[in-house]
Amino acid sequence: MKTLLTLCACLCLAGPGLLAACGKKDAPPAAVTAAETPPEAPKADELPKADELPKADELPKADELPEADELPKADEAKVAEPATEAPKADEVPAAADAPAGFALYTSTEGAFTVMAPGEPKVDETTAESVLGPVVYKNVMFPMSDGALMVAWGDMPIDAADAATQKSMFDGGRDGMIKSVKGTLVNEKDIDLDGRPGREWTIEVPGPPEIGKIINHVRTYLDGKRNYIIQAMHIAGAAPTRAEYFLASFTFAAKKAQ
Repeated sequence: MKTLLTLCACLCLAGPGLLAACGKKDAPPAAVTAAETPPEAPKADELPKADELPKADELPKADELPEADELPKADEAKVAEPATEAPKADEVPAAADAPAGFALYTSTEGAFTVMAPGEPKVDETTAESVLGPVVYKNVMFPMSDGALMVAWGDMPIDAADAATQKSMFDGGRDGMIKSVKGTLVNEKDIDLDGRPGREWTIEVPGPPEIGKIINHVRTYLDGKRNYIIQAMHIAGAAPTRAEYFLASFTFAAKKAQ
């Protein structure tokens, strides 16, 4: 069990670092913003002079002010729109169909929800890239026959264009396969709520006592934020939990502009 979780942890960490390294090579690192200095107090010669101030007969008179019944009523005031929107019921697998032990996991920081088993192991991974360091937050749910994981990190670039997206997805796939000496089983372009993505499955050789590992990967770009969802299980084990986990992932915030 320990060997299996160690192998799954290595697979989980492979994705973020490799995807981060595949941005545009000619893009400059993110600029460092210096701390703002407090504004200086106005000098005496910058203050208005007495003869520049409005005279009493230039101020509005009491009968020129709006009446109370002309002011906007409370029920007419505009209410700010919420920053997040709840996933629609038909977009998420029904909880009644969830595998045993699965429950809704919500990440406020990551702005997503997913159905997963138990409490996750949470950590951070700093991935060096040609654009600068990228910090990924990782939540991993260990299982008896594998592991489930979601990672997210903000890339030091503006929203990626189609060419950059393809470069990142291709590089992430190829780098992950190379790092674990895996074999590509299948892949396809995907989309979730308008966010472009890529899905692939790789077969990874494991130690003799475990055998091969199947790793299902989905990755999305939402503006400059990269999400990586992985579901790993021993080859030959039913993929039911992995498929349910992947299908249950939902963005909990509006699409980045």
